[in-house]
Amino acid sequence: VAVDGDVLVEEKAPVACDGPHKAEFVGGWRAPEATYPDVEEDSGPVDEVYDGCRGRIAAYTEVPDDGDVRFRAGTIVDWMSRQDWDAGDRAFRCYLWLGEDEEVTGSLKGAGPDELPVRTE
Repeated sequence: VAVDGDVLVEEKAPVACDGPHKAEFVGGWRAPEATYPDVEEDSGPVDEVYDGCRGRIAAYTEVPDDGDVRFRAGTIVDWMSRQDWDAGDRAFRCYLWLGEDEEVTGSLKGAGPDELPVRTE
């Protein structure tokens, strides 16, 4: 994953699990039937999407699904278009992100709290 100065994803490229990487696909989170969570208009539904993806990160890595997940890893969400939403696609693709200065070689699936500690700095 390459990000710009504002931490917006510029590029995602697939790599082997045993190759160096800063992000990892953790699964999909299906939004409830509701209005389209537009990042430009309403933060409430957008927060729900990020919380849902943090839950996927917690389940995938086997860390507690609590308020500390955001301090263990960043969250990248693939957002579908409004057209896809209207066609019934409610599954957001969720990725954990380690940050610009960290990478792993190997999957973080089941890694647990020792591999993904709470970071406050």
